[in-house]
Amino acid sequence: VSALADWRDKFYVREAMQNGLYAALQRLFPDLPPLVLIAVAELMTYICVACVKGKEWRGQSKWYASDNSNTVGWLRDRYSQHPLVQFLLRILGVVESTCGFDTVGAFIRTYHNMVPDDMTRERWRQAVADLEAAGFVRVEIGDAWRFYLNELTKPHEANLGALVLYGGDV
Repeated sequence: VSALADWRDKFYVREAMQNGLYAALQRLFPDLPPLVLIAVAELMTYICVACVKGKEWRGQSKWYASDNSNTVGWLRDRYSQHPLVQFLLRILGVVESTCGFDTVGAFIRTYHNMVPDDMTRERWRQAVADLEAAGFVRVEIGDAWRFYLNELTKPHEANLGALVLYGGDV
């Protein structure tokens, strides 16, 4: 499960990925170690949210705080040796420049990352109920995930160089 919460705009994302995104990424990139796969899934989650919500973020700096040092490092440095991460970072660059916002990655200790972690653990229903009671709304990113998974299943020579933005009307 991948989850994030935006405290400023009061929305959250919680997507179960074990049967979908993880399996698809493992098939496409069987050499990815499990911890890198988790980091890629977190990065892809944020980028899909950026594609869905980016128009509303014009003029803002969005802080992505995570306890995953790989994801934060990729966002901070905008660099990775892995072609999949390079592809995702290029998409983020396009959505940031098109929608007029920027992203800052920040590492936080796991014990300070309680709400997103709670949304991925056994007590996730209570975490989601607490967010909704506080006025948060759920943002669906499943269509954006499917869009990029489809892009990734195209021949690698073409797809990892293509900069295709989900939602096309941006």
